[in-house]
Amino acid sequence: MPVGGSAEFITEGPDGNIWYTDNFNSAIAQLVPSTGVTTEFPTPTQSSGPWGIGLGPTVVAVPAAPTGVSGSSPFGQPVIAWTASLSTGVVGYNVYRSSVNSPGGPFTLVNGSPITGTSFTDLGASATNCGTNYFYYFVTTVGTGNTESPPSNHTSAPVQGPC
Repeated sequence: MPVGGSAEFITEGPDGNIWYTDNFNSAIAQLVPSTGVTTEFPTPTQSSGPWGIGLGPTVVAVPAAPTGVSGSSPFGQPVIAWTASLSTGVVGYNVYRSSVNSPGGPFTLVNGSPITGTSFTDLGASATNCGTNYFYYFVTTVGTGNTESPPSNHTSAPVQGPC
């Protein structure tokens, strides 16, 4: 149990270990019964004190990436479409975009929460260079427990810049 602290909200975790909060040390801790080893994980902010433990969903497996990812710009803004992942426990999809004309990235998440459909219109992609500019994308599947698949194939979508 904690040294110089106090164990509260004690519960058995899905991993078979004992988990508890230690408000004195501002940490969440794990006790492995078979070894007696305790590991404390500090909260991100000093004196932020954990106030309980909640168990999230059990993660079955990392989901498979969506397939057939393609890009187009039928109305001037990129539209990314894909075929749904066949994995179970799919919560939605994340779309990542590179900066204009950068096929190798870096890539940035462009949706605020997982997309439940199989397409996304990127209203945030705007080109500043004259002529045709390309944005590059990939999509991941988000599964139970907020697990994320490996990236899908990369695709691109053209956006006309001002001239």
